[in-house]
Amino acid sequence: MDAHFFRRLAQELAEALQGARVERFYAPAPDVTTIVLHGTGPKRHLLLRAGRRFPLLMLADERPANPDTPSAHAMWLRKYAGNRRLGKAVADWLQRRMAFPLSGEKGGWLVLDLRDGVTVLDALPDNFGQVPPWPPHEDFAAMLESKGDSKGDAGGDAGGDGGRDGDVWRRYPHYTPLLRETLACMAGLGKGAHKDVNPGGLEPDAYLEARALLADVEFGPGGCDTPVYCYVRPGRAAMLSTWPLHPAQYEGYGEREFATALEAALVAGEPELFGTMDRARQAQEDAPLRSALKRARKTLAKLDAEERRLQAMMAGHDDALALQAELWRIGTDARLEAVEVPFPDGGCRRIALDSLRTVHENMEHLFRQAARGRRGIGMLDARRGQLREQIARLEAGDAGAVPLPRSGKADNISGTRTGGKTVQGMRSGGKGQRKEVKGQRNDAGVHKLFQRFRSSDGLLMLRGRNAKGNHEILNRAQPHDLWFHAEDGPSAHLVLRLEFPGQEVPEQTLREAAVLVGLKSWQREGGQARVMCAFVRNVRKVKGAAVGAVHVARMERSLLVELAEEVERRLAPECPEAVDESLP
Repeated sequence: MDAHFFRRLAQELAEALQGARVERFYAPAPDVTTIVLHGTGPKRHLLLRAGRRFPLLMLADERPANPDTPSAHAMWLRKYAGNRRLGKAVADWLQRRMAFPLSGEKGGWLVLDLRDGVTVLDALPDNFGQVPPWPPHEDFAAMLESKGDSKGDAGGDAGGDGGRDGDVWRRYPHYTPLLRETLACMAGLGKGAHKDVNPGGLEPDAYLEARALLADVEFGPGGCDTPVYCYVRPGRAAMLSTWPLHPAQYEGYGEREFATALEAALVAGEPELFGTMDRARQAQEDAPLRSALKRARKTLAKLDAEERRLQAMMAGHDDALALQAELWRIGTDARLEAVEVPFPDGGCRRIALDSLRTVHENMEHLFRQAARGRRGIGMLDARRGQLREQIARLEAGDAGAVPLPRSGKADNISGTRTGGKTVQGMRSGGKGQRKEVKGQRNDAGVHKLFQRFRSSDGLLMLRGRNAKGNHEILNRAQPHDLWFHAEDGPSAHLVLRLEFPGQEVPEQTLREAAVLVGLKSWQREGGQARVMCAFVRNVRKVKGAAVGAVHVARMERSLLVELAEEVERRLAPECPEAVDESLP
């Protein structure tokens, strides 16, 4: 985040958060801190991700999922800053940090630092918020020659190819890498240009534009009425700026203009932060699948070695036949280390024997070993077929192929209540069923409770197999995910995973999710199904009701879809159809 954009963002945050009460701190991921704030209106969440590369700071309505146990740093922040109000902020924008005074007798400051994270200090450093004098605008040379030097620069995360004066950023910290790059592009010193261009030889129009830009940057946001700019590109971190970048800087990116820095930071930060955490969560959930795949491949390799051993045992059958044909000559009670016997092809073969056994006992031993080898090969072929089928299912992402302990009898139908009405749904039951405990999502057995599908647009969908499965997928969902259920009757529950709040969902994916629900609902024989869709934030479990019973506070839309079993086969992992007991 560029320091000049942080300057604008800090000004808006200072106005928005003054007087707000700090309720709680969370640490949902390394270097990520969530601060829950109460002001006027609903709760707000201040999200900060610290680091040298792509730090984030934004004010959001939703917060990421939190671990079951808070971190030690989060508990420390709660102790010294919890339930206290924020005063008028002080910004140290060149270092990309700001501090809020805390109410109460203890005093202190809540410091938000894009490099070091969130902390509480008794007093601020003496140089906090001090801005060195701005250099004269006419001195372009050092600035342009080091346009790409960002090593150690606190002003942003944009970098380049280095410059001739490696300390220019120390003498002119106001000239952040993003600003130097913009000025260089305006002067014709962008990528691929010759660096020995005389800055004094700028065209008059370029010179005036550069002077105007530097003046705007120096005096900063006198108010929040000037636009800010966000440059986005799929799969890449967004760039934020308080001035429009040169076209050469955002080639391949899309430009969006926002009225406030808060809006721009949210649009740029939510996909990056929530998307990164969603991928980490997905990797953690897929860990049992990857481990099972590794074990299955290792076992398959061991079977290949075992096959060679069994084939060697079976090869002893010919030796046993040759010995049997020569017993009249050798003698049954002889104890020999080896014997030479003729073979049908006219040659002779030397057969090693166990001298502790007689020739007859050696012959019987070879027959027994050959019989064991034949039986073993038959069982090995069956086992190899099972392993290859399991590996194919695991490679397709079917978590149901993970070998798991049996979890008892499946559940029946639970209840779903929407708009004041109660819809019959899943009801828990079954002898020998394990008691549900907190943290069950870490038990490998939960993968048996739901099915995984991947939509045509690549979005993950989880569909419960039974009441406990419906309960489990809701535990795994984020508030911004979408939840589906048949209207006016029982059905399986389905959660459509979204990477970040506000993500646009293609209509085809929505209809595919509705079809998957309709195929496991009371409407499955009718050819059509009416399915409701709601955000998970508006779906609440009913306290004291059966497992899987929920109350839907607000429905987003209703979808009428044609039911086609081909959709389920196409979206499911390539594996045999599993037993599904989501309906009676």
